[in-house]
Amino acid sequence: ADHLGMQLHLLAELVDARDRNPGRAEIYDRTASVLLGEHLLAWLPAFVATLDGSEHVEFAQAARDALAVASEHAAELGCQPTVALPDPPTNLDDPDTGLADIAGR
Repeated sequence: ADHLGMQLHLLAELVDARDRNPGRAEIYDRTASVLLGEHLLAWLPAFVATLDGSEHVEFAQAARDALAVASEHAAELGCQPTVALPDPPTNLDDPDTGLADIAGR
C-alpha cells in the first residue's frame, strides 16, 4: 500500500507541474503515461482484486477509488497498461478446488 500512495502522489505532482507549466505539458504527460502504463496500472488491478471480498472493506474501497482515478488519467492520456490480467477462474469459491483445477490441468 505504501507503493500506491507514493505512485499516486507522483501522479498528482506530474498533473500539478503540467498545469503550472503548459509549455512543457507534453513532457509531463509522457512521464505520467509511463508511470500509469508501466507501473501503477501494471499491478493495481491485481491489488484491487486481492482486497475485494476481504475483511478490509475500507482498504478495498480506497484501492478501487485509486484504480478509477488512475484509469481515468490513463484514458485521458491514451495509454494502456503493459500488463493485462486474465479473468479469475470460476471455480475459486468451491472449497474442493485445488491448484491443478485452477491451473486448468
